[in-house]
Amino acid sequence: MDSVIANVRMVDRYRVGRVFLAGDAAHIHSPAGGQGMNTGVQDAVNIGWKLAAVLHGGDESLLDTYQAERLPVAAAVLGLSSRLMGQGIGEHGEDAERMLQLGHTYRGGPLAPAGPVEAEGPSAGDRAPDAPCHGADGRRVRLFDLQRGGHWTLYGFGVRPRPPHPTVRAVAIGGEITDTGGHARRAYAATDGECVLVRPEGHIAIRTHDQAAIDAYPRPAPPQAP
Repeated sequence: MDSVIANVRMVDRYRVGRVFLAGDAAHIHSPAGGQGMNTGVQDAVNIGWKLAAVLHGGDESLLDTYQAERLPVAAAVLGLSSRLMGQGIGEHGEDAERMLQLGHTYRGGPLAPAGPVEAEGPSAGDRAPDAPCHGADGRRVRLFDLQRGGHWTLYGFGVRPRPPHPTVRAVAIGGEITDTGGHARRAYAATDGECVLVRPEGHIAIRTHDQAAIDAYPRPAPPQAP
């Protein structure tokens, strides 16, 4: 049986001046696992909130973080999809596919300040974890429900968080949201008084006990529409 040759390509830059590339314009994958589509959607979400922030007064250097964050992810996924095309998706392939799409991280990137070495739980750049909770009305709610909508979310564990901008949704875990069974605190390995800022696409921007560090983070959201 002849070997299958996939048409795979990738750019070496995601930005040239005012032009930004995403999806199939930036990377062409084999059809194995639908990796190209998922990666392209993530590209669009990443550059989308950054463009919105800059158009509403944010520092234009924020746009340079698009390539720094997304190009390494696309390269890793491209390598995986090519291997899957050649060998078929087996047990190990499924694990690797899941990790790249749900477990990829921007840790160590330009928007992920390093935390204490001894810190436990997810770090800045990692995908924010989910957990079951209850709202003030007693209804079940998940953290992912609170983050839905393309906005920024600021969690405060045992403290009422102060958002750096009016459009950032502030949520007091242990206040208006009941941490049922302590699942949220365990998911983040959070300590009393800690705040966690979550980006629009669901990755952790920063976790800290220092309000000044949250306020100094790159402009997180455009102003609300009139």
